[in-house]
Amino acid sequence: MGKIEPISFSQLQESVLETIPDEVIDSINQLIKKNYNSYKQESEVIIDEIVNTYLGPLDDCSLRDQLFRWDIEGLYGKYGWDVSFHSPERGERFNSYYLFSKK
Repeated sequence: MGKIEPISFSQLQESVLETIPDEVIDSINQLIKKNYNSYKQESEVIIDEIVNTYLGPLDDCSLRDQLFRWDIEGLYGKYGWDVSFHSPERGERFNSYYLFSKK
């Protein structure tokens, strides 16, 4: 094999986590604090809230799409959160959201 080696899965995961802008992480952090339910020990962060906090009241489809590509679960999982993503299935109506809870 030459000087260039295939990328490992862990290298790929780290490079994806590094692409999340600090401003988006800051927006998510603010919303986790704002929406935290101490009784349930969890915080529900709606995708639209992330977009609005990051951009203001603009509707930016590219940011919304990018949120689905970034590994929010993996990033926050490294910091002690159990993160799950919830979106409506056929026949359901609610806003997509991340649920952050203590591991």
